[in-house]
Amino acid sequence: GELRRLLRPAGRIALVSQPRCPGATRDTTAQAARELQDLLTRAGFTHLRVETLELDPPVACVLADNPGHPPGR
Repeated sequence: GELRRLLRPAGRIALVSQPRCPGATRDTTAQAARELQDLLTRAGFTHLRVETLELDPPVACVLADNPGHPPGR
């Protein structure tokens, strides 16, 4: 929520995750991306999408838009 408040209306956020735990896999990265999407959705971001870079382990970039003024303004 704080990130949405700080981001200008109609701004875009990009969060990147590359799980570095032992045994991290494509599934580990996908789970991390889902968690980030859930957090961004609950904070009010819209138009979410995930881009994946096929490294070892893969990297997920979750992009989302700030639809307008943050709650409480």
